[in-house]
Amino acid sequence: MKIKHWKLSKTISAIYILLVAILFVIGLTVLGLVDFGPKAQGFVGCYGTDAMLFGFECSGFNGSEIVGFALNYPLYHLYMPMFVMLKPTLIFAVIGMWFFPVLFLISIKKLGEIGT
Repeated sequence: MKIKHWKLSKTISAIYILLVAILFVIGLTVLGLVDFGPKAQGFVGCYGTDAMLFGFECSGFNGSEIVGFALNYPLYHLYMPMFVMLKPTLIFAVIGMWFFPVLFLISIKKLGEIGT
């Protein structure tokens, strides 16, 4: 690949990693602002829970499922490789989630080789 392609790959990968890092920080903020554990029936917002594994749940507003998924997405990077043993088709999800971080490392290496 040409140098401009490696630079583009590095930029896109960095944006993905930044997005996951921002979602992680938002999750930590939710943990700091909202008490941990299940909430009453009329609760509106997001909270941390540990039914089996730690995660976030959101309720009481439109789009709560999407926000809950976004808060859990950084955690899926850790949990999903373990679940591949239980359901092997999840390997495709693992490959998809780890594609950009691995591509970022490869592009840094390739750009370093091209630059020298």
